[in-house]
Amino acid sequence: MTIDDLRVLMRRKVKLSPAWADIPKLLQLSDREDVALSELEPIIDRNPGLSANVLRLANSAYMGAEQPIFSIPHAIAVLGLRSVRSIALSALHHILSRQPKPAMGFDGRHFAKRSYALGIVCRKRCERLANILLAESGYEAGLLQEIGYLVLLEECTESLTVLIGAARQMPKTDIVQIEKEVLGFTHAELGAALAEEWAFPEHIVAAIRYHHEPLLAPAKFAPLVDRAHYASWFCYQAGLPPFPQTGGHDLSDLVLSRIQQSVEAGVELSPPCPVETQEVLEVSSEAARQLDEPA
Repeated sequence: MTIDDLRVLMRRKVKLSPAWADIPKLLQLSDREDVALSELEPIIDRNPGLSANVLRLANSAYMGAEQPIFSIPHAIAVLGLRSVRSIALSALHHILSRQPKPAMGFDGRHFAKRSYALGIVCRKRCERLANILLAESGYEAGLLQEIGYLVLLEECTESLTVLIGAARQMPKTDIVQIEKEVLGFTHAELGAALAEEWAFPEHIVAAIRYHHEPLLAPAKFAPLVDRAHYASWFCYQAGLPPFPQTGGHDLSDLVLSRIQQSVEAGVELSPPCPVETQEVLEVSSEAARQLDEPA
């Protein structure tokens, strides 16, 4: 199956499944500078799981609500646009990660844990960016950078099984090189194709497409792509490769240099700080554990 064949299948899924269609629509709306919070309400109302997560966070101790919040409009107003967007992204990833098709070597809990860790690390590295749009996009750029694997899990299970087996036999080889030989395309290309089908912003598409090849990214997206690349390397160093018992990739010296120029002196980036690594693993483990909860 070619990447063009998979594009056709992705279009069908967007049309057939509300779970695939509503959340990307919410993300598209949230990118508009003139969006009214009231425009998000009907989309959230149509998705019970998303509604529950929005209300749960709005009523959490972290938000410090003095009175219980029972309505979606009130919850959206309390949380703000960026928080609602992050909840929607996590819900989207949650939906995709719960796909029941088996692939030998694919561990859904491991994949979810790595994905959330990618989002956490990328968001943290983006906090100091001068470009506000890119600074606020770190979580989604990290969380979604490997969604191409979930398309393979759903539509090309046997190919994914073969890929994982080959990657385990060559743990010192960058997995995208193995993908080119086994599949003829990479998870980054496939993930970017899905993001384009969903009309995601071009900077998110770029982060997904170039996180393994940051030096090929358009200059205007380089700061975000650099941090997506760093997050992927960080997670491998923390014991979270793309799949259990597979390898990762080296950290580009140029990418490391560019990131270091934008963070305060003394911040340890290479190797990853042990304290930060532990925090990332704990938070991502808790997020991944939600996959075991009833849908």
